[in-house]
Formats: sequence, C-alpha cells, structure tokens
Amino acid sequence: MVDDHADDPAVETQAAFQEEVLARLAALEERMVTLINAQEAAPSDVAEYLALRSATAPEGLPPFPSIGHWAATAPTLAALVHHARRMPAGSAVLECGSGVSTLWLALALRRAGRGHCFALEHDAEHVRRTRTLLETYEVSGWATVVEAPLTTLTIGGVERLWYDTAELPDDLSVGLLFVDGPPASTGSHARYPALSALQDRLGENSTIVLDDTVREEERTILTRWLDESGGCLEVDEWLPKSVVCRWVRRRASHDDQEH
Repeated sequence: MVDDHADDPAVETQAAFQEEVLARLAALEERMVTLINAQEAAPSDVAEYLALRSATAPEGLPPFPSIGHWAATAPTLAALVHHARRMPAGSAVLECGSGVSTLWLALALRRAGRGHCFALEHDAEHVRRTRTLLETYEVSGWATVVEAPLTTLTIGGVERLWYDTAELPDDLSVGLLFVDGPPASTGSHARYPALSALQDRLGENSTIVLDDTVREEERTILTRWLDESGGCLEVDEWLPKSVVCRWVRRRASHDDQEH
C-alpha cells in the first residue's frame, strides 16, 4: 500500500518541528537537572566557602567578591587552592582568564609562601579589574595578570582564536592549569586550544582544571583532550561545575626504546 503522505511537505515540516521541540525539551531537562543539583549542593557550598576563607584569607580583609554563576564556585575554588598549595617547588599556576579565582589563588600562594600565578586575559577591562582586585587585597606580588590579546592559532589544520602567550616567562613550568577562558562568545569550543597550546609548559605531573563543564561544549572539549592526549591526561575528580584532571607526561617504555 502506497503512503500518500510520504512526500507531503506539510508532513516533513511537522516532523522537523517535532524533532526541534524534542531537542529543546532535552536541553531544558538537562538545565533543570543542573539547577536542581546546584540547589541541593548550596548548603555544602556555603560551608565549603567558609572553610576555604578561614584557611586561606587572613582576618580584616574587605568583603570578598561574589562567587558562583559563571565565576568559579566554592568547590572549584577549593580544588584550585588545594592543588596550588601542593605544586612541586619551582612550579607556577597558569590561568586562562582572570577574575575572582586569580585573587583566591594569589591568597593561597601567599599562605603557602611560594609559587606565582599568571593569568592570561584578553579583555583590557578585565585586566584592569583583576589587577585592582589584587592590589586591594595586597597580593599583587603573588599573581600577574598578563594582557594577552586573542590571536589566530592553527591546531590540526583549523584556525582558532587563542591567547597570545608571548609575554609569559620562557622558562615557565606549570604545575596547575586552570582553563576558564576565552569566553564562549569568542568562538565555537573556544577553550579547546588550551592543551595543544600549553602542553609544552606543563610539568611532569601537573593538574588541569576545566571549568563550566555543565555546558556541552566543555564536555566535548574534555572528550577530545582525553582522546588526543596519548594517555597523558586522565580525569581525577568531577566537581559540580568543573573537572579536575591529572597530566602525567608519558615516558618511553622498554618496548618503545627497543623499537
């Protein structure tokens, strides 16, 4: 029996509309689950923030800038502070993006008495704000905001926008990499170039934190990093809004040396 509606444009249009509605409902459901999880985690986040402030910041400081939303959350900040204070001697923190996290990292390094944070920032106004923040809390000696305009970088034959890293120290050894920029508005999968562009600066055993993994783009970026790292990158811990990874530079095995 012939289906009289098989080539009916109206039927095709209705099917396309239904498919779009289902896709939007799936995205809305994912967003609702994220919001519910965030609401359930709120009390523990507050407790974690208070513990973080008590352990990192001395008394008598001005009120701290707000955290959360698209700024780093308390669990992410706690992970950054934890790994920053345990970096190997001679290592530094490198941030892609700058802001409240730069302040917390500088406070953590001052408390530890060693290390330095370099934050790549392409937006001149954000450069000014973060530098003012560091001066206000008297930690400018522990963090440097590097004005790094976005430039074209070719990765895998594809041109992408990425930070100009020319102003970073040549001998920089990164013990902790926090990827929180560039913003998504600068291009599709804007943070993907981080690993290719910076892996030569990573130490033998480094920590990489990718923020905003509630977004599909960041989860795709992580999957690509894992697939392309040659086994050097592995997930260490999932946080509510970010992921902590371990970078271990692969050393040649006996089999590799024999061949």
